[in-house]
Amino acid sequence: AYGEYFFGKTPAPENMLVVNLDYGLGVGIFINGKPVYGTSGYAGELGHIPLFNNEKICFCGKKGCMETEASGLALIEYLTGKMKEGSSSRLSSVFARKGFLELEDIVQAVNHGDNLAIEGIAEIGYKLGKGLAVAINLFNPSAIILGGVLSMIGDPFLLPVRTSILQHSLSLVNTDTIVTVSKIHEKAGLLGCCLLVRDKVLELI
Repeated sequence: AYGEYFFGKTPAPENMLVVNLDYGLGVGIFINGKPVYGTSGYAGELGHIPLFNNEKICFCGKKGCMETEASGLALIEYLTGKMKEGSSSRLSSVFARKGFLELEDIVQAVNHGDNLAIEGIAEIGYKLGKGLAVAINLFNPSAIILGGVLSMIGDPFLLPVRTSILQHSLSLVNTDTIVTVSKIHEKAGLLGCCLLVRDKVLELI
């Protein structure tokens, strides 16, 4: 989030959320241009909001966490389940060869127009948007940047997220929030770490 805020290709507004959608799900929060850490340093754990009524056990040990339905791992679980039920996909050969799927495999499949991969992205994106609607209602940010590996998919991922946000958040609030994908993708993490170390050493934060 720190890297995205300071090195993103567009000027960052003072109030911004940065979503890291990888195998897990986390959010970086900037209010008045300052990162929000929380008392214990764990502010932004959107992935562990109990948003869904399911019996899936999250890594945190709880049930129904957003991460169980809207994360890279949830996407892999969805796609492998569909393939076992008989859905055809170019990912079937990848799964047969490796015995597992990686997010990069799914990104490549979407880019090749694989129907099942696109279906999975739409499913996860919609559920992510539902959780982001909660964040929009709470923080009223100027922008939400979607980062992580899945952000490289672009519009097929962004569109269901935006649709869900419109359905689940206050229209008075969401009209002021721009939702877009990262332009620096996986580079944001390393850039942010370097800048955080510098700012900590120089006591800038």
